[in-house]
Amino acid sequence: MPPLQKKPKRKTKSRPQATVKQRLAKQAAHKKKSAAARLKKNVKKRDTAKTKGKVGAQKRAQNRINKAAGKTGPGGKKHTRKTIKTANKKDKAWSSASSSAKKSGTTMSSLVKKRSGLKKGSAEYKKVQNQINKHYGVKKRHK
Repeated sequence: MPPLQKKPKRKTKSRPQATVKQRLAKQAAHKKKSAAARLKKNVKKRDTAKTKGKVGAQKRAQNRINKAAGKTGPGGKKHTRKTIKTANKKDKAWSSASSSAKKSGTTMSSLVKKRSGLKKGSAEYKKVQNQINKHYGVKKRHK
């Protein structure tokens, strides 16, 4: 048997290290690409909300689009909570659910507020969610 020999190391081409300028350029390109993807996602959300008649969701998505474009600020307009709330009143599903809730002695806003303070999946949460579904006319019931 011949004596053991070490394998010769393979010569690999070493890549030159990227300069700081190159790294910063790469980071900026990545940031720009991800911002474009977020903008596209928000535009899609806004458009689906518009087709479904969800005015509040549409306005919130528009706020995100405006923020990304740099249109908010001193001169830019922003949909405030008040404008979104008034727009939601025009939303047919919300208004019909609200009128249904008023007949039973509660309001949709109070039910949603109550639900947001509960742990998802708990018995109380399910009870409140069932009430909300009932007012919306959804047949889904949580057990």
